[in-house]
Amino acid sequence: MNEPQGTSSGTPPIGCAELDRFLAHLQANGVEFAIDEQLQRDPDQGGHAEAERLANGIFTVPGLPQILEHRVDGIRSDHATWSVAADLVRHRLVAPGSRFWDIGTGSGVLALAAHALGAGEIIATDVSGEAIATAQRNFRDAGAEITLYTGSLLDAVPPTVASPDLLVANLPHKPCRPGDDLTLAENGGEHGDALIAPFFEQAAARVTPGTRLVFFQHSLPHPRNLARLSVHFDLRLLSWKRRFLGPGEYGEMPAWFAERTARGESYLAELDGARFLIGCVWIATRR
Repeated sequence: MNEPQGTSSGTPPIGCAELDRFLAHLQANGVEFAIDEQLQRDPDQGGHAEAERLANGIFTVPGLPQILEHRVDGIRSDHATWSVAADLVRHRLVAPGSRFWDIGTGSGVLALAAHALGAGEIIATDVSGEAIATAQRNFRDAGAEITLYTGSLLDAVPPTVASPDLLVANLPHKPCRPGDDLTLAENGGEHGDALIAPFFEQAAARVTPGTRLVFFQHSLPHPRNLARLSVHFDLRLLSWKRRFLGPGEYGEMPAWFAERTARGESYLAELDGARFLIGCVWIATRR
């Protein structure tokens, strides 16, 4: 398999002040990582796009055939899905015939991307029955043989199943207080780690050395999650983007995000009065 090469960890030699500040925030919180020598800056992302709320659509990433995606409310691909799929292609992470798991598959787009890239045994899971039904429809229409399990995180995959070569998981990680109006696909609990923290723990215990984990995470969750992951995995940054918050998006929550930033629990930046997050695709290799 083609393992991305990169620089060693330390002061990030990026030369982009916005990213440098965010990575310094991670380092100050004990996150150990490297930066891929082909680090990609993806296009900025604005507020929720109307196309993401359509009942169905075409998912398009350079290097992949177009994927017909049936969608239901809250179960759909988004800019994070696009970024992960783009890095699967750019870094040739899916080896022909490899074992691929998509945890929290949603509509199943990343599993379908792996199918298009030649993965052999593909497993997809989700805790939502509606997501499973949507993914089944998308897999059937694509003619893809993908095994689906219903359940929470890695608990959904029977323990007798062999460890994957590549594991992807785009899980909810936006910090959310009780009463905040967020969908299941976004709600990461108070610190954004209600699902990603146990998932990282499960991955460390479940996968074998050499297994790689690819995931998207923006800059709002507590950085301790990546610090914990880097204890057992070699962490490398593959790509990044700015994700601007649209006017009125998330109501009063951006003010709370700013408070978290002041405490060092999140990272929210501002440019010409517009607030934005840093969104990153990471690859983590089990030591």
